[in-house]
Amino acid sequence: MVHYEEAFKEKAVPVLVKRQKEGKWFGFAEEDIEIPESLRPKFEEMCPFFYSKRVPEEAVPEHMKQYLARTGRTRGDGKKLVGALSAEQMLVYAPLLRWYVDHGAEIKKVHRTIDYQPAKSLAWFVEQVTDARRTGD
Repeated sequence: MVHYEEAFKEKAVPVLVKRQKEGKWFGFAEEDIEIPESLRPKFEEMCPFFYSKRVPEEAVPEHMKQYLARTGRTRGDGKKLVGALSAEQMLVYAPLLRWYVDHGAEIKKVHRTIDYQPAKSLAWFVEQVTDARRTGD
């Protein structure tokens, strides 16, 4: 795991993007990311970033409060899945991050990366199951 000091969080962005596009980086990255203003209409029907966040009571629109009252529901603890056009310190898997960048998202800061070597995990297990099935046939 690589943690970046505050002074290097913005400088790490072009390096990460370049390494990923060249296929030289695989893992997870915790970063600040956003959709630029010019591309926001492209994502107006479905925001690309999702995370759980506590929504304060005052942020709930009046018509939703009325709906909850009318249907006999309660608001719960206020923690909701939120769709957004930007996110801070979001942990993202390399293929998804590549999709975001390829579709115009901009990484603003890299807080840390968790680097992996792409490989088949549990290959021995797959071989054992395959061999057992072949024996059974």
